[in-house]
Amino acid sequence: LPPRLGAHQGEPWSRPRQQAHAGPAGPERPERPSGGFFEGLRVVDLSHVWAGPLVTRILADLGADVTKVERADPPEGIRGAFPAGNDTTGDYWNRSPYFTARQAGKRSIVLDLAQREGRDIVHRLLEDADVFVENFTPRVMQKFGMRYADLRERYPRLIMVSICGFGQDGPQANDPALGQTIEPASGISALTGYEGSPPIKAGNTLGDALAGMHATAGLFAALVAREATGRGQHIDVSMQEVAIQLAAPQIMDYALNGRLQPTKGNRRAGEVRGTYRCLGDDEWVAISARNESEWGALCATVGQRALTADRRFADAASRTLHHDEIDRLLGEWTGTLTKFEAMERLQAAGVPAGAVQKADEIFADPQLAARRFFSPVEIPGYGVIPLQRFIPALFDGSGYDARGRAPALGEHTVAVLETLGLDAAEIERLRVQRVTEPNLASFEGEAVRLARTMPLEALVEQGSLLRIDPNYREVIEQAVRR
Repeated sequence: LPPRLGAHQGEPWSRPRQQAHAGPAGPERPERPSGGFFEGLRVVDLSHVWAGPLVTRILADLGADVTKVERADPPEGIRGAFPAGNDTTGDYWNRSPYFTARQAGKRSIVLDLAQREGRDIVHRLLEDADVFVENFTPRVMQKFGMRYADLRERYPRLIMVSICGFGQDGPQANDPALGQTIEPASGISALTGYEGSPPIKAGNTLGDALAGMHATAGLFAALVAREATGRGQHIDVSMQEVAIQLAAPQIMDYALNGRLQPTKGNRRAGEVRGTYRCLGDDEWVAISARNESEWGALCATVGQRALTADRRFADAASRTLHHDEIDRLLGEWTGTLTKFEAMERLQAAGVPAGAVQKADEIFADPQLAARRFFSPVEIPGYGVIPLQRFIPALFDGSGYDARGRAPALGEHTVAVLETLGLDAAEIERLRVQRVTEPNLASFEGEAVRLARTMPLEALVEQGSLLRIDPNYREVIEQAVRR
């Protein structure tokens, strides 16, 4: 194997490109790595929403040439989600922060896969591709004739990544899956919420992010294997199976001891653990004392040294039994401090504690700034925003940022078709026949635009939004400058 993946000595990942195309232009930070592990790797991205796009965003960040194949009718609805500035004028579907985060650094080609010519173009892309990523249910890829079984002999070096709710086989293979359903199916929901209350879904869709990261790990392993064997393979990722990893300790406890653990909110047996209100509106700090040393340090820090001699708290079992009283005492102390003051005092004493940070505080976090977790990326028609790395690991002290902005819908259709050898007349014919022309009806029209504009004040009243910060642009501009 080469000393570093992608660092082939005079040999690219696969056949030479017919024509090189740069990714979308974006701000550069020359002190960051200029290349990537996967320079020369060609990726065809048929995925959508989050899990699949997470895989291909990581590949793009690491240097791969990712061509995102977008459906023509209708285009991906996520493009219109949460429009920047709550502004639905113009081509707002190219200004979605949700879409930008997952699609930065890729190229976009629009294809109608319901038409044979659209599918033929995908096959022409696959002829020169190393990786093919999709996250549909198996029946969709079967309809397109693009299951791995249909492709492996034709493209023997191709690595295909398939992500779906329950995997490529089994009785639930074609069941649709969302975060709301995957967490219950994996056992996570049985452990969330508070005793006597219904299960609570996590604030974000854990299954998508976990599936994307596990799929990326599987893909990396397949790339290493291909170096030795010369052949690709199929990476089949079930969101249910991935999410089960978060409930693994409780599942194994049943396997070994026959015990079903109840929901306990923030608590864990044998530890002093909780989240406590601090000064301010909806401000909290999380605290966890796991052993006698941390319990003693916690008592000293909150001015309650006598608790270490109190028989009610003499050992871990006793503290679990009398946790309500501990919560009351800790809450009285944290209620006199800001969450950052409480965190700093506890951490200084050796007690694990963390301020519960909101989005604006994440952008201002000095630790993230020191590690340069955010980098500037353009949203056309809006401005430059700080965008997080999708692969947070540092390599010899440096991280890999997004290689540019997210593409506009179909921005690279003509360029990609030219790379495949199509002339101007053929490209125009495909557009006229709507093989490569998106149907924007789901985005355009006064009623549609109005429906996509979020009534912000009403959402605050409903509790869907905590607040609206009029100076938020200043916050993110400072994060960009940092």
